[in-house]
Amino acid sequence: MLDDLDLSRIIGEMSDAVLYGYQPCEIMWGRSVRSWAVTDIVGKPPEWFQFDTDNCLRFRARDAGVEGELLSPSKFVVPAQDASYDNPYGFPDLSMCFWPVAFKKGGMKFWLRFAEKFGSPWVIGKHPHVCIMHQGRK
Repeated sequence: MLDDLDLSRIIGEMSDAVLYGYQPCEIMWGRSVRSWAVTDIVGKPPEWFQFDTDNCLRFRARDAGVEGELLSPSKFVVPAQDASYDNPYGFPDLSMCFWPVAFKKGGMKFWLRFAEKFGSPWVIGKHPHVCIMHQGRK
């Protein structure tokens, strides 16, 4: 059953849950000789989905309203990182990167605007002439 699946692609798509907190994956079912079997598992964009108050996965369809369309539990699997009942979306690792990147970008923008407005951003140090003469004799 697993021989026909591209497991490296499936595991790669499911590992996006580490970065984004959760990764909805659609299970494609197909009819085999005697029973139903999984033919493929495809990762879908997380922004297409939401959780309701009962932590059930819902599809954000345009015609489904604010609640979204309820999905069958046998049709989707949702790997999540550090998910809880209070937070079914999980804890994304990329959330720890947001503020450092935002401050770095904002700091660079401030520095460039400061340099453009006030001229060269070089630091000029001034010291008394006496110090140079004493250093020169030594």
